[in-house]
Amino acid sequence: MQDRVNALSMLRKDMAGNADMLSAIIENRADLLYVSADCVLLREKGSELLQLKCEKVEALAAVAKYLDHAKCVVVHDEACREALLAQGFQTDMGVYQCFYPGHSIEVDENADIRRLDQSYLDTIVAHYHLSNDPAYIATLIETQGIYGLFVENELAGFIGSHDDGSMGLLEIFEPYRQRGYAYQLESFLIKQKLSERKVPYCQVIVGNDVSLALQKKLGMEISSSRVYWLDR
Repeated sequence: MQDRVNALSMLRKDMAGNADMLSAIIENRADLLYVSADCVLLREKGSELLQLKCEKVEALAAVAKYLDHAKCVVVHDEACREALLAQGFQTDMGVYQCFYPGHSIEVDENADIRRLDQSYLDTIVAHYHLSNDPAYIATLIETQGIYGLFVENELAGFIGSHDDGSMGLLEIFEPYRQRGYAYQLESFLIKQKLSERKVPYCQVIVGNDVSLALQKKLGMEISSSRVYWLDR
């Protein structure tokens, strides 16, 4: 219990930058492997994914036994990223984390947003290009929920949550773009996260300026530094 308290205390110093780790702890998805005054390492339950916040690169020695056999690590510090690259890891992607700091959000009550079922799997897979794993999408439909926005009873786009709790999978179909539907979908999901006492956050791949602009419009706090997904 004290490790949980100490980890939250450290990570809350940067809510946006550490939103993924805060989400995992607060929503009871995390096994805390190591906690000190300047380093937190956790593993997502039922997963090989490690998440690391280490303010001093020297502290990496204390978690080396976990990192030596790790396949995927999300790193929140540039110096630690450089150290792990030297140990054989490779950068899969860099992202900015976006966190909603409010306790409520206005949504369009007239928006026709519905939870999608497996009958929409092929449509989601066809439009969401950041994953080529239909089984993963099918699992998200069942466990996390993927929500579609309908216009005149036609699916115009969708949004959902990944298994790490991050909001994503946001797609608006070509004929329906530039109409504010992305805002409607994400504000809907933020409201749902807040009602469930979950952490409303997302990760935006570096260079996706359109998505960053949407996050700013929604009132999201954007991390001042990048978070990196490393694998080997």
